[in-house]
Amino acid sequence: MPTRKVAVIAIGGNSLILSKDAQTVQDQYRALCVTGKHIVSLVELGYQVVVTYGNGPQVGFLLWRSEVAHATSGLHGLPLVTCVADTQGGIGYQIQQTLKNEFLRRGLCEDSIAVLTQVVVDKDDPGFRNPRSPWANSTRPSGPRSSAAKTPRGCSGKTPGAASGVTYPLHALWRSSRRPG
Repeated sequence: MPTRKVAVIAIGGNSLILSKDAQTVQDQYRALCVTGKHIVSLVELGYQVVVTYGNGPQVGFLLWRSEVAHATSGLHGLPLVTCVADTQGGIGYQIQQTLKNEFLRRGLCEDSIAVLTQVVVDKDDPGFRNPRSPWANSTRPSGPRSSAAKTPRGCSGKTPGAASGVTYPLHALWRSSRRPG
């Protein structure tokens, strides 16, 4: 049985933000539509495609919305891990939708699936000592941050079974082939 060529594509969350004036979910979807056309072209060339994607700015936007909602109405805040999972699911859905639309436009009987998983990272990783995020400096007004996005009251912040680490969502999407008939 011949093996298929595999293409692994990484879409950065920042690549979905086209400009300071194009940061909405709809703008990000439009950016994914362009990317989806290129991905489907690879499928047409016979590649098995795996797509991974980032969501840094999108997590930042959701945390910011959570903080604003908490500050203005007292609505509960969202923990970081929830924001990561929420945005990874939303972006995965958007990628699936753009691919499906492009498959249909080209008359291809193909499908894709989004898989949300978790990964345990070392809580002592040096990257946690001085976290930096490009979105924070360029898209968010300066000012004090609320505590809305902290771990909810009554929660330890620890994940069962992950005593030596912190569990964060990990995301990927891959194309599956479905034969007509």
